[in-house]
Amino acid sequence: MAPLVGSGPDGDRLVWVFAWVEGWTPTPVTVRDAAAIRGFCTFSLMLGMTYQLQTVLGYSPFEAGLAFVGFVGTAVISSTQLGRRLAPRMRPGLMMAVGLVLYAVALLLATRLTANTGYWADILPSMAVMGPGVGILTVPVVGTVMSVSDLRDGGVVAAVVNTMQQAGGSVGAVLLNTISISSAAA
Repeated sequence: MAPLVGSGPDGDRLVWVFAWVEGWTPTPVTVRDAAAIRGFCTFSLMLGMTYQLQTVLGYSPFEAGLAFVGFVGTAVISSTQLGRRLAPRMRPGLMMAVGLVLYAVALLLATRLTANTGYWADILPSMAVMGPGVGILTVPVVGTVMSVSDLRDGGVVAAVVNTMQQAGGSVGAVLLNTISISSAAA
């Protein structure tokens, strides 16, 4: 069985460079772009992990769902506790860069997965690193967008951020699915 197809080393290097540049530039990319990147990374990893768990490792849907608890738990804790505590102490661009670096680490860890990987040693670390990436990136993305918009436009602005996350996630899921199917057919 072929290993999980995910972000390659070149893609990870590009995310690291992007995060480093964006963390220190006075005019980082728009929050819309960060939201799309977040969606792309999250949905890509979730789709890839679902394939890995159910198709490659033979987990039932229930077992695969339980396997995602490491991601969900760290995402909830990091967004409600860590992210909101870092927000007053760090510039939003730097926080977004840290979140993107955590995404890159999680994707890099996912490239090690094979048909013989174990949950505790191989799958959980990737998901547990992705969770804080979500929490640390989400807080400045939503906070920055909401702080620069008029109060009366808050609902529309939040909807745009959510739409960008969904659009990025859709593109990520489609690309990963296409790459996975192409690799399996080869």
